[in-house]
Amino acid sequence: MTKVQCDSCKKEYELNEVNTGIEQINHDVERHYIECPECKKQYTSYYLNSEMKVLQHELRKMRGKLNTPKQRNKYTQIKSVLEAMNKELMNKYTGAKNE
Repeated sequence: MTKVQCDSCKKEYELNEVNTGIEQINHDVERHYIECPECKKQYTSYYLNSEMKVLQHELRKMRGKLNTPKQRNKYTQIKSVLEAMNKELMNKYTGAKNE
C-alpha cells in the first residue's frame, strides 16, 4: 500500500488509513477529500459536478469494452475532459491546481 505523509503534522501513514469525505460546496459542486487521521487536515482529491458525474458514468460503462482504437480514443477524450473540468473547479474553489 502507498505511504503518504501529512504536510501539517508530518505523520506518515498508509493511504488506506485516511478518512475520506465529501463536502457540498453548492447545489451542484461536491468537494471530495482525504483527511489526515492524526491532525484532521483535509486534502482535496477532486471536485465533481452533475455534468462530470454523467461523464464518469459513461467511462464506467465503457470499461471492458475498449476493444478498438476508436473506443479507446473516445475513452481517453472523455477522461481528458473530466480532468480539465476538475482543474477548472480546483482553480475556482481553491485558487490552485492542487493542494
